[in-house]
Amino acid sequence: MFTLLLRLFVLIWISFASLAMLFRTQPYRSLITEGLPGSQPDCASPCFLGIQVGRTTPIEALALLSRHPWIERAERATNQFIIWNWSGRQPDYINPAIPGKLMINADRIIAISLWTNYQLGDWILTLGSPAVMESGSTVQDGKLGLFYNIGFTEPSIYLSGMPVGACAKADVFWRQPVGMEIRPVYPPWNDSTQSQTLHTFIERFQRLRERNCRR
Repeated sequence: MFTLLLRLFVLIWISFASLAMLFRTQPYRSLITEGLPGSQPDCASPCFLGIQVGRTTPIEALALLSRHPWIERAERATNQFIIWNWSGRQPDYINPAIPGKLMINADRIIAISLWTNYQLGDWILTLGSPAVMESGSTVQDGKLGLFYNIGFTEPSIYLSGMPVGACAKADVFWRQPVGMEIRPVYPPWNDSTQSQTLHTFIERFQRLRERNCRR
């Protein structure tokens, strides 16, 4: 029993050491902070492209998007969404191949969604420790995988990645380009699924990975 526990401790220690080495050795990409969500000082709520989450109406949002130099074409796709294409003049951190999206509820914009060109590790090195960190298991196309959702309060954004394989190594998370959702971020109270430190987040990811790999 003692030998088994010792081996488990060594395995966890090696995983953490490898992750720390990854952060130190991977090339640091200096992100362009101009144009990040929340960089407009007169916004009373999380905002982007002049659109304030929870305050701007769909009609107002379409008018703002139609005048913005980063936007090529915007349209209301359904009652719940407005989508747009990028013009090519957007900041480098935005992935122009994937359209942006506004989510609508009760005649207000409740979230702004886009995909970025930067990796999760780049964002954490730039923005610091997240306020909310979640990870878990999911099934996509009949295959078991892992997902994550990480929230910052300054700026008020969530970052998430496409589900990865059940046995994916930790560096897959840090090196994966992420999606961004601009909406209020509320730090967790007593929800054990929302890890409040990077260490507990990594521990949870490792446990999920080990459990899923045995299936």
